Parts: sequence; structure tokens; C-alpha cells
Amino acid sequence: ICQLEPHFTEILVSAAEPERYAFLGRQVIVDQARDQGPLMGIASALAASSHELNFVTTCDAPDLPHGLALRLLRAARGAEGAVPLAADGHWQPLFAVYGRSTAARMRAALAAGERRIVNLYSQLDIRYVQAPPGACVPNINTPEEYERRLGR
Repeated sequence: ICQLEPHFTEILVSAAEPERYAFLGRQVIVDQARDQGPLMGIASALAASSHELNFVTTCDAPDLPHGLALRLLRAARGAEGAVPLAADGHWQPLFAVYGRSTAARMRAALAAGERRIVNLYSQLDIRYVQAPPGACVPNINTPEEYERRLGR
């Protein structure tokens, strides 16, 4: 959160279990339906946002490439979102910009059984931003990765 505060006026935390994130002192948006994965979290947060364009990232990314986030926000103007495209051709859908207006289509996809946001891209006006070589959004998924990150 401290990495986002200097750059954004509104920071929402999307969670299936809001009590786990109360310590952050931020508005926690509860998933509109449980056990639907990140797509539900994004759709729920977009519906609660007061802005049309929304930068979305995971909570387990310790070092956010702010320059890339800014490029995504610029690219998304006049579109429904912007997603980084890595050199290997893979998208980074959980470090992206999505328009609030896409929330209804996300919920419709979820109702139809879809769980992967990338499967919606063909239905949305998404702009792709080439990520700089070597750029990635590292995340921490295990206690061991966390310990390595701390240098232990």
C-alpha cells in the first residue's frame, strides 16, 4: 500500500475475507461471490471504485514497476484497459489497468463459469503495452520466498 499511496487518490483492497486486511486501514471490498478467484475480486473492486480507470495489482508484489504502471494508465485512455505483454508473449493480467465499465462483463463471464480474465480480452477494448526487457512483477508466494526477500 505504501508504494501506491504517493500515486493514487483511492486505494481499495479486494478480499474474500475482509477481516484479514482490516489492519491496512483501507476500504476493503468484499468479493460479491466467494471462491471465484481473482476475476471476482477485480470485478467487485471495479464496481466499488469511484474512477473509470483503475490500476490493479496483487498484494504479494513487493516491488512495483511504477514506470510500467504509468505507461499502462496512459495506454488505457480511451480504451477499456491496458495490460503488459512480456517479451515471452505472456500477459500480466494482475498488474494491469481495467475500466470500471468492464465490471458487468466480468460478472457475466463469472456467471457463465469463466474464471480467467485473459479469456475476456477478446471481448474488451484492451491495449497491450510491451514490457521492457527483463521487466516482471515479482510476487511472493511462499514463506521461503518471503524469507529470501528479507535476506535471511
